[in-house]
Amino acid sequence: DSSATAASAALCSPSPDSSATAASAALCSPSPGSSATAASAAALQQAEGAEPASRGLNSSPEVREELGDLLMNIFLAARVAEEAGGFSLVEVANGISQKLVRRHPHVFGGEKIDKVPGVLSRWSALKAQEKAPANAPEGIAAPASESVLDGIPRSLPALEAAFELGRRAAKIGFDWPNAAAAIKKVYEEAAEIESCLAAPAPSRARLQYEIGDLLFAVVNVARKLGIAPEPALRQTMQKFRQRFHPVEERVRKSPPGAAPTLEEMERLWQQAKTSE
Repeated sequence: DSSATAASAALCSPSPDSSATAASAALCSPSPGSSATAASAAALQQAEGAEPASRGLNSSPEVREELGDLLMNIFLAARVAEEAGGFSLVEVANGISQKLVRRHPHVFGGEKIDKVPGVLSRWSALKAQEKAPANAPEGIAAPASESVLDGIPRSLPALEAAFELGRRAAKIGFDWPNAAAAIKKVYEEAAEIESCLAAPAPSRARLQYEIGDLLFAVVNVARKLGIAPEPALRQTMQKFRQRFHPVEERVRKSPPGAAPTLEEMERLWQQAKTSE
C-alpha cells in the first residue's frame, strides 16, 4: 500500500497514456541481452543529479523539472535492483530514515547538543561508530579500513571530492593554518608547471600531474576560505558565457577574411566586463 511502491510500479508499468519513455521501459524490463543493470541506472541517476546542481538550487520551474527527473531515476535504479533480487525502493527509504534517526539523537532522542559544531562532531562520531565492524547496522557491510579518507563517493565531481579529501585530512591536523599559507602552495604548483614548460620537450604526463596538483591546491584555498569550489567555478563559467557573447557575435557578423583581431576581441571582452 506504500505510495513509494505505487509510484515505482507506475513508472515501470506505464499506462498507454503514460509519458514514460522507451529508455525508462528498457531500464525497468531489460531484455535478456540488455546491458541495463543497477549500475547503468545509477550512472543515469548521477547524470540527472548533476542537472539541478548546474542550475543552482532554487524554486524555479527548471529546477523542479530536473528534480523530477532525478526522482524518476531513483525509482528506476531501485526497481532494477529489486528485479535483480536486491533491495527495493521501500528499503532505500527505510534505510535513510533509520540513518537520520540514528545520527540525530539530539532530535529523535534525549541528547542535548546546543551548537552546530557539536552536532557535526556527534554525527561524525556516530558515523565512525557505525562503520566499525562490530557495530555496523544489520545488512550493511563494514569496511576493512578505518582511514578518514574512506567512503568518499567515486561519483563525486572532482572538485567536490578534492574539497572533501582536504576537509577530512584536516580532521587529524594535516592542514594549512590559514588561507594565506595555502595560497603559497598554489604559487609553488604554478611554478612547477612553468618549469615543465621551460623544458625542450615538456612531458604531457608530467604536465597533467602538475596541473592536477595546482587544481588541488586551489581547492584547498577555497576550503580554507569557506567557499565551495564547484558553485564558484560554475559562477565563473556563467560570467564567461555572458562576456563571450558579444565577442562571438562580432566574429559571426564579420565578412570573410575580416575577422576581428585578438586585440579587438579583448576590447569587446573588456566592454562586456565593464557593462556588468
